[in-house]
Amino acid sequence: MYAVQIEVVGTCNLRCPSCAVGNAEGGRRSGSIGGTMPLNRLRQTLDWVDGWIERDPAEVMVCLYSWGEPFIHTALPDLIAEVKRRGYVAGISSNLNHVRNLDAVLQAGVDEIVVSLSGFSQPIYEEGHAGGDIETVKRNMAALSEAIDRTGSAARVLVHYITYRHNAGADEFSAMAAYCEELRFEFVPSLAFFAPVEKLVEMASGRVFPNDAPILSRLVVPVEEQLRIAAAAPAGGSCSLIEERIDIDVDGALKLCCSSYDRQFNVAPAFDGLAVEEVNQRRRESALCESCGSRGIDRIFTRADYAEWCARANPVFEALEVPVRCVGPHLIAHDRPTESMLLALVNDALIGGRLAEAKASFSELERRLESKYGPRGTSIESVADYVRGGGRKFGREIPIDPLGLFCAAGLVAHMHDGDTPRARVIFETLRDMADRLVGAGIYGRTARAMQPQIAQSCAALAEPPPAEAASPGNASAPAPSPSFLRRAARRLRAALTS
Repeated sequence: MYAVQIEVVGTCNLRCPSCAVGNAEGGRRSGSIGGTMPLNRLRQTLDWVDGWIERDPAEVMVCLYSWGEPFIHTALPDLIAEVKRRGYVAGISSNLNHVRNLDAVLQAGVDEIVVSLSGFSQPIYEEGHAGGDIETVKRNMAALSEAIDRTGSAARVLVHYITYRHNAGADEFSAMAAYCEELRFEFVPSLAFFAPVEKLVEMASGRVFPNDAPILSRLVVPVEEQLRIAAAAPAGGSCSLIEERIDIDVDGALKLCCSSYDRQFNVAPAFDGLAVEEVNQRRRESALCESCGSRGIDRIFTRADYAEWCARANPVFEALEVPVRCVGPHLIAHDRPTESMLLALVNDALIGGRLAEAKASFSELERRLESKYGPRGTSIESVADYVRGGGRKFGREIPIDPLGLFCAAGLVAHMHDGDTPRARVIFETLRDMADRLVGAGIYGRTARAMQPQIAQSCAALAEPPPAEAASPGNASAPAPSPSFLRRAARRLRAALTS
């Protein structure tokens, strides 16, 4: 999904040490000029975007944030409504220490709200979110959940838990995961990294920033390792931060990219009269872009090396004796796994050919979903009827990822249970469901990514199953042929990666 990132508030109420707002040399003066973007300027900005964007608006996400806090803007609902009037997907990201007009924001049609946090208790949280109060955040999270129910909004709330060494324990990571599950928000943890790119370029050249030492020491994968991994990757290739997104500052200036903070690297003071091709060419020719790309630093911000980060993170988590582990690209709280975590465990077992383990994890997931959603939690027929009727409340009335869930159900039915007819019904139903969900806001990108894999599974299941496939209900029967298993695993891996 192409991203248009527009800074509508040029300041933030927190000073997070791994964020440029909190760690920039010279403070906020080197970054955005402050203030808020008037509605008229947003309209002018979107007029410019409308003039060159060639994609379906449903495949373009307008993010009303960059380094600032959007809830500071008193007219945020009007800004969201303007984005939605043009057919774009609308998203905001907030630390949720300050909120206003929650009902109006939701009624304006916001599609995605990302909540950034880094702990469940105040002493831990304030290490990563300096100046914030986690109890205020938790109250605002509860208020947001209630407002979603009250307004009937279909907005998805993703709680981005920035994971460090000091906040990966059961009382922090797992507790916040459980709280998000209670509120029916999607808990999305990830390994922390450091910004902005200007500082990483200097770190790669050997410069030390003493003031940043405390937060750098808390990274699960040290910044030196992140830089070494990135530098070892093959050079060349395009950067998705330029090719798949554009960033516009609060005053209409065109930024180099989302990872750059210092205004001296902006590529134009305004977009007036500029073609997007010229803007992108200026970005590619920037000295900072060359310094970043030649060292592979863009890979840190695009998460291109995240799989290797995860491999290096697990020994750290083991040494810390915390319940968190990386399973593929997912961080899992093994003591209190969420709905998404359980699905990740099922998929990992399927990819690894551990069919009995996949079945056991899927059975646990089904129990969780039935308790959470009732019949719509485990019945593809019920979910399909809901989708055909226009229902789109993922994570509140139906599972967070219904296509991923029932794709796994189909593979378990075929690969473990040997019930090919049931698997065939599941995938044919999934094909229709994916076709209906391609325009479903944020989830539309998941539907578009999974359509090819679902079609391939339908085609594969139309063929005679391997003779040695397990019989229904017989987990000890021979597994499907290795070639069939590899094909199914590859299809699933491709879907998960997309």
